[in-house]
Amino acid sequence: MKPNTPTPRLSNSLVFMFKDDFWFSKVFVGGLVFLLSAVLVGIFLLIGYLIELMNGFLHDNETLPEWRHSGRFFSHGIRLVFALAVYAVPFAALNVLYHSAWIIAGSIVVLLIASPVFAAQYAFRFLLRDCFDWKSILTLVLRTPLFFLCGVLISYGTVALSISLGWMMLIIGWPFVVFWGMLVQSHMFATLKKQSL
Repeated sequence: MKPNTPTPRLSNSLVFMFKDDFWFSKVFVGGLVFLLSAVLVGIFLLIGYLIELMNGFLHDNETLPEWRHSGRFFSHGIRLVFALAVYAVPFAALNVLYHSAWIIAGSIVVLLIASPVFAAQYAFRFLLRDCFDWKSILTLVLRTPLFFLCGVLISYGTVALSISLGWMMLIIGWPFVVFWGMLVQSHMFATLKKQSL
């Protein structure tokens, strides 16, 4: 972004999906796919969909993607999971060497914070190597560190809230509320990526 561009409001991520005339049906299908995450296929589809959402936002399209591109979503999901697995190898090696609960807890926290960053990196150009472009990753994190920290806290707070509130709704409503939380988080990290460009 240009230096004089005002910082976008992260709160926009909470409501952006309602600008799409077909948001209800897309969120409904997303909730069903979230239920499929119990089997491995659903995880890849879900990740791929969120990557497509980020790509659209990074290229000035705030409508939710159509679900008919499931093959492409699946492919994007597999690539991102592969990148995360590469990053998880050093943590696994440290755990084998030291058998520490702190290493396990630390690696989970690092990967939870890093995974949407890597998703935003990959989503910009759909290139796997962008997940390993540390100059660009550090720019995303360090250009506006307070903005990044707020994005992490708000996005994970939204996901945690959607999970906890979802259980209080009818079981049928829970996956849709959680999927909404994932949309918010993806939009927020795409906003952070856009801010770093």
